[in-house]
Amino acid sequence: MSDKIRLTVGEQKVITVTVKESGTAKDLTTHEAVGLAAIKMYARTGDSSTWDVIDGASIAAYTTAASGIVTFQITTTHTAAAMAGKAHWRMELNDGAGTPEIVWTDRGTFEIAPA
Repeated sequence: MSDKIRLTVGEQKVITVTVKESGTAKDLTTHEAVGLAAIKMYARTGDSSTWDVIDGASIAAYTTAASGIVTFQITTTHTAAAMAGKAHWRMELNDGAGTPEIVWTDRGTFEIAPA
């Protein structure tokens, strides 16, 4: 997986992520059965303490749940404004009852550049 997500203002994009646990793709079949509320994406500007770009949006769809493959639909609403500096993104996986099972944070960047 790339360590950077770079978008431009107004861009729509589908981002594909493979969820891995201990280096092996995680079977998300039980999460798929619960529905998309079981997986969420967050992104924030670098100096913000809140997830101000994407805040727990259920924008995911399972491409191949058994292989841990998930896609996120980034819309123009998410990329409406440029971000100053670098940001971070993370994905939260829970058991469907709201209990986080895996919080996976990308150590790279999330950036929305001027068009």
